[in-house]
Amino acid sequence: PRQPSRFRPPGEDLLRFFSRRIGLTGAGAQTPLHGGLRVTGRAGKVGLGALSMQSEGTDDRPGQNYSVARVRRDVFGNADVGAIVMSRQSAGDGNDYNRVVGVDANFRVLKSLSLNGFAARSDTPGETRGQGTAKGSIGWEDSTLRLQYSLMNIDEGFKADMGFVRRTGVTRHFVDWASFLQPDWLRARGSSTRFMNHGVTITPSQWPCQGSKATASTSSAGFRTPSPCMR
Repeated sequence: PRQPSRFRPPGEDLLRFFSRRIGLTGAGAQTPLHGGLRVTGRAGKVGLGALSMQSEGTDDRPGQNYSVARVRRDVFGNADVGAIVMSRQSAGDGNDYNRVVGVDANFRVLKSLSLNGFAARSDTPGETRGQGTAKGSIGWEDSTLRLQYSLMNIDEGFKADMGFVRRTGVTRHFVDWASFLQPDWLRARGSSTRFMNHGVTITPSQWPCQGSKATASTSSAGFRTPSPCMR
């Protein structure tokens, strides 16, 4: 017999909305769904989307309603701003719910410079710790170089039942840089580009180095770029 599907986490540290979480129990098992409704559309510069699904109840868990609404608007011709609202509500207990409200923005300046960010806050009954999360990123990319720096914070009490959070109570710094070389000797051999990529992710408990955890990526050219906080 076919085994029930179970949740497999994605590679990202945080996804504010992850549709595969709909209908899952706390242990990651899928419960049957009665059905739902999805609506998407666009009017000029504004994009809209809404989804609502209802799960069946089990012996130890009442049915759950999962709803999400998203709006995004194009601005300045090369940027967009948006907002999202998500809710999981138990059909058997009015105090059993999880709600998340968030905003985001993406800007591109001078063709090569990009600025991106989001902020969100969850609401879970009984949670007294911080329930916010935010991320900001700045990047530059042209034909020869890519640079990016990102900073993300996830409070200990942040919870997204319709999203995915790998770990709470963390602050992560991410640095990535890549070069796209086009030397004459490579073009003579029929290759136009040599790609070298480097990245460092730092998760500090005390900044800058004491108590920090850092990881370094290995580039495609064979270089390893360590963080100055690595031992």
